[in-house]
Amino acid sequence: MSLRAASLSTRSGLKAILAKRRGEPRRRFTIAHKLGHFLMAHHVPDQPGRFLCKGSDLLRVTAKAGDQRQRREVEVNRFAAPMLMPPYLLRGAMAAFREPNLQHVLVLARDFAVGKEAAARAYVQYHAERIAVVVAGNGRIQRCYRSLSFPDVVCGVGSPVPTGSLTHSSQHRPSTASDTAACSPDLWIDMKRDLRAPDLYEQVYLQQNGFGMILLRLDAVPEESAEERRLNEGWRHRFHSGRR
Repeated sequence: MSLRAASLSTRSGLKAILAKRRGEPRRRFTIAHKLGHFLMAHHVPDQPGRFLCKGSDLLRVTAKAGDQRQRREVEVNRFAAPMLMPPYLLRGAMAAFREPNLQHVLVLARDFAVGKEAAARAYVQYHAERIAVVVAGNGRIQRCYRSLSFPDVVCGVGSPVPTGSLTHSSQHRPSTASDTAACSPDLWIDMKRDLRAPDLYEQVYLQQNGFGMILLRLDAVPEESAEERRLNEGWRHRFHSGRR
């Protein structure tokens, strides 16, 4: 994307925000993003009196160590999100959402007039379940947003969407959230040896432009009973000692 937004100083000292026409949700986020630059006194303009931001800056949630420009973009994105989706209103909206579902993300995007990705970030942050939303484009991972309790996703940015993912099913309808289905957890998360595998579920929302979102929900692993623990420990002991 080549989106740019610039601030202009007028003779009266007021600031103007220019945002290219990219749809109402994108313009609203651009304005909130740019306002954050103006209000944060330590932010240094790219040019005298002007902040110039690319479309990728509006999606930035992390910054490389020592990159001050990226750090500033992360700061203003954190400022813009609650401005457009006030936490007290967002919590009220989230109270109606129980089982994680990408349809909820679409509802939030509509009701708060924000982009689907901004709604997905908020949804992951405020939902009580262990969830993550992976943004994919043209078969590759673009970004990943996860709740604090969700483990790291092993598929890095730029890597292909795992072959076994529900994303590759031919039964998807564009712009329609799929049903939720169980998937192999090792497609997305690091599985530790000798530990019981958790249940992982996928749901997919594909758009006609080749982009889409993948919702991952991780269920808690039930605790082993004392009998199961005794049998497993005995099996591991025999295996590692060479006994059969």
